[in-house]
Amino acid sequence: MNRRVWTMVGVAAAIVGGGVPATGALAQSALSAPSRLSTVRIAIPRGQVCFRHEGAATHLAGNFRRGQRIVATSTGDAMNGEGRSEWTTTQARGVYVNWGGDDDQFAFEGGEPWVAPVTGRYTFSYSPTALLGGRGVFIVCAF
Repeated sequence: MNRRVWTMVGVAAAIVGGGVPATGALAQSALSAPSRLSTVRIAIPRGQVCFRHEGAATHLAGNFRRGQRIVATSTGDAMNGEGRSEWTTTQARGVYVNWGGDDDQFAFEGGEPWVAPVTGRYTFSYSPTALLGGRGVFIVCAF
């Protein structure tokens, strides 16, 4: 894997972890908690490589070209409790991308880039579903 790929993996991981502000090569989106299913449009501006969404969403969708390397990562708030008290923690989310039929799905794991097989619309989702619609951070980088 070349140096640029590892740099983008590191940038995405640092941003989700809160170590890098949303400036420079990063586009940002914000959305309050949805009352129903909501899809945020991924729009990476020309000259930038990453898109960051902070807030709530059930899906994120955008257009990508065949052969683009894509890295996606997400964290989200989760409610915890023990009966007498409740607290919120930040948890990593599993990120999945779908680009066609039910069988056309990929799960991002370990920060490895994935190569888009076709040009077209890709829809990202995440799990666990207990976090679905909750506040969180989602980052997708394409190069």
